[in-house]
Amino acid sequence: MPTSGACVVTALVREAGGKRYLVVANAGDSRAVISREAGVSRLTYDHKPTDESEASRVTGGGAFIRDGRVNGMIGITRALGDHCMKQWIISTPHVTVVELVPTDEYLVLACDGVWDVINDDEAIAFLKEKQEAPASQLARALAVEALKRGSQDNISVIVVRL
Repeated sequence: MPTSGACVVTALVREAGGKRYLVVANAGDSRAVISREAGVSRLTYDHKPTDESEASRVTGGGAFIRDGRVNGMIGITRALGDHCMKQWIISTPHVTVVELVPTDEYLVLACDGVWDVINDDEAIAFLKEKQEAPASQLARALAVEALKRGSQDNISVIVVRL
């Protein structure tokens, strides 16, 4: 549909100068988290109208926020598509680059259907409980867990063993 939009999260692993780097980008409230020796780190930024800087950008451009939605209709401030509100809902992504180290364990990319009911730390703890399973089974299990916890949104999950 030409007026619809979609949130996006993407990741790329690349090598440069003998080191491995993870490049992550997102627009909207799809999220990426990484399990590192120091703990769990969020690599993305949730672009929501409830965020002060995003709300300021949107309202500064002439839109309004009502009930946590841009013009009372859309619950995110960045996405691909949403052409009817393109002057406020932009597609400029948040980008993070981190150097990967041998102790990094998991990368989880998922949409808000997961993150609305499972926080970053819970997701990684859940995966670590089932660590013997292949990554595809871990992703499926995390999606099922989100459903069990009452997620009412669409659910997409990718788990990458680092």
